[in-house]
Amino acid sequence: SQGFITPSQLQTAQVQADQIGQSIEDELQFLFTHGLLHLLGYDHEKPEEEKVMLEKTYELLERAQPLLSF
Repeated sequence: SQGFITPSQLQTAQVQADQIGQSIEDELQFLFTHGLLHLLGYDHEKPEEEKVMLEKTYELLERAQPLLSF
């Protein structure tokens, strides 16, 4: 089901969130932002690419935080 989050994917996100001690909401926001960067051409096959991608991910999340707080 392309374009939708399946129950299995949601469960995986919950496990990942639990492993690093964050909420499922924060994990889903991270995964959405990470995926968006992939669509924009970023990748993380090499350590230096991963560093840039993580920096961009956290930068975007920080900038979007006022919009994500309900």
